[in-house]
Amino acid sequence: MSYRVWYEGYKHYYNSALLEFGMDEDLAYRYYEYAVKKSDFRKWRDSEKKKTYRAEWKFESDFPNVMEAMTLKECQKFVGRVCKSKLWKQLVSEGFMGSSKVTVQMMRDMKGRGRLAGCSYGSWIAVSPTGGCNKYVLLHELAHSAGFRNHDHKFRAVVLRLVSRFIGQVESKGLKKTFRSAKLRVSPPIIKSPEAWLRAVARAPIKIVA
Repeated sequence: MSYRVWYEGYKHYYNSALLEFGMDEDLAYRYYEYAVKKSDFRKWRDSEKKKTYRAEWKFESDFPNVMEAMTLKECQKFVGRVCKSKLWKQLVSEGFMGSSKVTVQMMRDMKGRGRLAGCSYGSWIAVSPTGGCNKYVLLHELAHSAGFRNHDHKFRAVVLRLVSRFIGQVESKGLKKTFRSAKLRVSPPIIKSPEAWLRAVARAPIKIVA
């Protein structure tokens, strides 16, 4: 049977299993499917959004200093300082269609009817008068503005870098620990070699369908 490998960026996984490790076409294609599924490819849905939010709420509870209220002017000054940094330029270059310059505006006060603290619109950020005018919310939204739209491991890694640089290393380590406790990755997934994958498949229990 001849398989069609659709995703060119992952074709080398199929070829490696087939040619270098001598797998038959069925196994080589299964390995290719594993590599595509394990990677970040096609993960358009923001599936880790709620888990990330919950971890952040825990972090904010443990480090209340990151939520100290700021005026709109202080928010604008803080974001301006971030956008002038070398780190910001690097993050924008790594993200997808990030904004090099970001401004801050105040959104309408929902007076407890909504839990939205802030929102990124790319080149500008809207923050809530109640709960949004603080450094952590600003850095969270800036991570989106840098070009990391989903709440995935790339986004969390960017937030950690921003927190370390603009709030403190103690807070960054605390946030990293909170993410890990919530079983949220902050680094790319590891794709097994064809040999390691084959060993894992061989050890996997056989599923019996009644």
